[in-house]
Amino acid sequence: MTINSRLSGSRIERSIFMCTPIPMRFFFIIDGEMQLEFRDKIVDLRAGEMCVVPKGAEHRPICTTEVICMLIEKEGTLTPENTGGTYRAT
Repeated sequence: MTINSRLSGSRIERSIFMCTPIPMRFFFIIDGEMQLEFRDKIVDLRAGEMCVVPKGAEHRPICTTEVICMLIEKEGTLTPENTGGTYRAT
């Protein structure tokens, strides 16, 4: 399991859409507010709320300020951040 704890507006304010190849991805907001944009809707998230991204769902986080959250996903999940920006969802 991989847990990330801080998202910043300057880093991923409008990132590319990602497709979850793993069974699920969980976003739990500890402090701040953010949105998860899916192809057909936008989910607003505030402190104490969580969203489960199902396998195969194209999504991207939208942050306008720094957000402290728990991102729980399977160990070894490839992202632009842990591959030096070389990973691109297909």
